[in-house]
Amino acid sequence: MRNPFDRPEKFPERGDDDVISLYAAIGAILTHWEIAENSFAHLFGTFVSPTKLSFPAERAYGSVQSARGRKDFILSAAEVFFRNFPEQETVPKEHRLEKQLTKLMTDYDKAGSRRNEFAHGIVAGHVWEGRHDFTGYYLGPSFWNTNKRGVHFEPAYIYNADQINSYRQKFGDLTSRAFELQRRIQEHFAAAPEEPRKRH
Repeated sequence: MRNPFDRPEKFPERGDDDVISLYAAIGAILTHWEIAENSFAHLFGTFVSPTKLSFPAERAYGSVQSARGRKDFILSAAEVFFRNFPEQETVPKEHRLEKQLTKLMTDYDKAGSRRNEFAHGIVAGHVWEGRHDFTGYYLGPSFWNTNKRGVHFEPAYIYNADQINSYRQKFGDLTSRAFELQRRIQEHFAAAPEEPRKRH
């Protein structure tokens, strides 16, 4: 089953007639990604301090440069949180917070890969061997990018503005899921027995 943050299965047949629509789409999607990152900073802070926002925790989270490192921060904090405040065995596995966190962080990882493509690509005509004709402007990898270009300059990805814009709602959904999980974690903590909460 395809993840919503996987690349499109096919390259678009047409690009954009001008670069402005692409620049606008790129700016908007990167802003939506930063909003999503903000929600994950709050999620990390909640695992560290479930009763109130912890600015020191969020500052520490924000000092980590890579998305993988921030993901590991969240999962490490969650591991200790759920050790101290385990979920009831009667809760079905698919409804458990740990299960939902695992799925959320998998999607965060995939979404981060798309974000990197949007942030580090270039807007150009993007022709290559096998597709010589100019069909509009796209966002694609730099021509020197060995990891994203084949030996005949074929790109690993190209996006037109419509495709980039389609990820905005997906990034928004990711943000909403992170905030909803944060809320449920706070509720779970509040319902825990008094003694473990005192030790926390």
